[in-house]
Amino acid sequence: MTLSDRDRRILVILAVFLGVVVVYLLADWALGGDGAGSVTAKQEELRKIIGQYRTFQKTKAAFEQAEKAIKRASDFELLTELESLAQKAGVKEHIVAMDKKAQPKNPYYKEDSVEVRLDKITIVQLINYLYELEYSTKVIRVRELHAEVRYDNKDEINVRILVSKFSETKSGEA
Repeated sequence: MTLSDRDRRILVILAVFLGVVVVYLLADWALGGDGAGSVTAKQEELRKIIGQYRTFQKTKAAFEQAEKAIKRASDFELLTELESLAQKAGVKEHIVAMDKKAQPKNPYYKEDSVEVRLDKITIVQLINYLYELEYSTKVIRVRELHAEVRYDNKDEINVRILVSKFSETKSGEA
C-alpha cells in the first residue's frame, strides 16, 4: 500500500502531535504529577489564591477604616478630652496629675500619650471612668492600667492610666 504525499504529511503531523503529548506527560510525571491530577491541582491552587485575595481585601478594608479613625482622632487635645471624660465619670476631683509621655517615633502615625493618676477612688468610679474612655466619641486607647489598694482605706484605690491618641504624620515626618 502506497501513501500519497498528503497522507504522509498528515501521518507525520499526527506522529509529531502524539510525540509532543507523550513528552508532556513524561515531563509532568517526572515532576511529580500524574497527568490527570494537574487540572485538579490547578483548581485547588486557584481556590487558595482566591482565598488569599479575599483575606487581603478584608485586611485592606480594616486598614482603611483604621486610617479614617486616625484622621478623626487628630482634631482634639488629649489632655482636655481626658479631663472632660473625668468630669463625666465624676472623678475629676481625684486627679492628682496628668503628664504627657513621650512615645517612640513611627513613620506612619504620631502617638500622643498622657498618664493620668487618680487617688482615693472606688472601683465603681474607676469602672465609670474606663467606660467613658472606651465609649468616647474620640478615638483613644488605654495602653496601661495600674491600680493599687490604699493601705489606709481598703475600699479605695490609687490608679495610673496611660492613654494614647493617634494622628497622621505628614510625609517625610518621623
